Amino acid sequence: MLRLKDPWCSITYDSSCADDKCPLTIRIDRSRIFTHAKPALAEMLLKIHIIKCTADVVNGGSYYDDACSLTLEHEKWRLAVIKEAKKQGRRKFILGNTFLNDNGGVNFKAYEASNDGMIRSWAERRL
Repeated sequence: MLRLKDPWCSITYDSSCADDKCPLTIRIDRSRIFTHAKPALAEMLLKIHIIKCTADVVNGGSYYDDACSLTLEHEKWRLAVIKEAKKQGRRKFILGNTFLNDNGGVNFKAYEASNDGMIRSWAERRL
């Protein structure tokens, strides 16, 4: 659950939005990222690290349950994100290939982010 002592971000859900617009808005105060967000994240990671290193199952379990407890509002956020992701389609990360030149140099070839590009990338590796 997102609990901030000094809010550097806010999340709003507008159920009256049209179908073509995402009802979820996340606003981040960029001026507070290094002064508030980074120290808060560091504090959380340190706490998790200490719990893990000391094998503190009792406090670790309660910390996890508290941090991961969800409300109905969170379910609405999740569904909005899933709906928006389906509109955009699945992202493809296509690896480029490197080839040696006749003169000993190296060439890099990038491929388009499509099924065609993925097939070409694999085919030209000659594994």
